[in-house]
Amino acid sequence: MTELSIPVCKKKEKDISLVSDNTVFQIFEKIDDIVYVWQKLSGDDIFLSPDYLRTLETAPADGITPYYVVVRDNDRQIGILYFQWKFFRLHENIRDTKPAPHDIFQKLKKAVIKTINFPTLVCGNLLLTGEYGFRFSEGITSEKQWQLIDDSINSLQKYLLAKGRPVGLVIVKDFADSRKKHAETNEFMEFTVQPTMVMPVRKEWKNFENYTDSMKSKYRVRLKKARKDISSFQIRHFSAEEIRQHEDRIFSLYQNVSDQASFNTFILHKNYFETLKRVFDDKLTFTTYWHHDTMVGFSTTIVNEKKLHAHFLGYDKEANRHCQLYLNMLYDIVGQSIEKQTENIDFSRTAIEIKSTVGAVDVPLYLYIKHSNPIWNNLVSPIVSMVKPDTDYVIRHPFKDHEG
Repeated sequence: MTELSIPVCKKKEKDISLVSDNTVFQIFEKIDDIVYVWQKLSGDDIFLSPDYLRTLETAPADGITPYYVVVRDNDRQIGILYFQWKFFRLHENIRDTKPAPHDIFQKLKKAVIKTINFPTLVCGNLLLTGEYGFRFSEGITSEKQWQLIDDSINSLQKYLLAKGRPVGLVIVKDFADSRKKHAETNEFMEFTVQPTMVMPVRKEWKNFENYTDSMKSKYRVRLKKARKDISSFQIRHFSAEEIRQHEDRIFSLYQNVSDQASFNTFILHKNYFETLKRVFDDKLTFTTYWHHDTMVGFSTTIVNEKKLHAHFLGYDKEANRHCQLYLNMLYDIVGQSIEKQTENIDFSRTAIEIKSTVGAVDVPLYLYIKHSNPIWNNLVSPIVSMVKPDTDYVIRHPFKDHEG
């Protein structure tokens, strides 16, 4: 038997608790209300740190509202969960740059998509690829973890409903291993979409030349040509103040890339990059590319524990077309990783084939979806099949010690 209860000592109606047996699920709307409690389990991962989550509150992506759940068992803290609520209008998230369809099925598909609108609760972070939705104490099995995730979702749904913010679709993302046998007991369906691209950085690479020397001939030729194409470009690393000064241009370049995605769930806040740089300083490198005194591209990387995370980027389409700017950005990120001596690079999803040409490998991730309405839940699978990005790609193997 569960009961919804508001603590007597609550402040500003900022938290609420669902009690189930001896387990309590406390809900908060601001990370600053639970910094110490959160840090006990979030560890050193930047993307679960209070500093990063506070950045998302200060400069939020459009329409995303965060919620935090702390799980206690017999007064012992055993878990933290990060959620995002967003109202999805599917036709706004699908960027279809193709000509108007003549095929009847495609016309019907577009008509159906225009009717699909879901208030959605996400366990995880829509801005990131990876497991950034939860952390649990050691010793809690994957089965128990899933049950706590599901109970947290149920408690948060009740809380949001009382606030006039109902939940239709629920998404739990991204797992490195399948939780299908646990998820099916709660009517969640398992999906894989595009893999994340991760590049191990070899210990013998002491500099960029070592990396180049490890490549097969045709990939070295490609690298040298790409480097020659931007030989007249200038590269500058920006401070937070410089990011602020060039904010409009940066945001325009970001949108150039964002608008090319076939499916996109958010638009960043215009102040996101400046805020992030002020918070993380030397851990974040903001690299800009200039041609004839015009900024034509930028990339961001973040050192997260022993990994270099390739974050958001933007570029001018013409510069990319004529000078292989995006490929050069990838090479520069590899160079940063070697210099900073990180163990690997997380290149995230999308552009799978070109990322594999610099040495990244595909790593599958699993996500779980259900709708609170049983009728809609039966339609989740065909809807996901309709909108998920194309998964046809070729993985390249640029290094000499890989056959084929």
